[in-house]
Amino acid sequence: MKRINFLNKLHKESKLQMIVPSEAIKDSYIAKSESNLASAKIL
Repeated sequence: MKRINFLNKLHKESKLQMIVPSEAIKDSYIAKSESNLASAKIL
């Protein structure tokens, strides 16, 4: 619950904002996820 309260506090202070989804960011997260999965399989 601490994380939810923290995010609610940031929202109330207007420190969070919505952004337009980006293909570049999405692709970066997918590549990172695949890399982490490959590393986990090795271990």
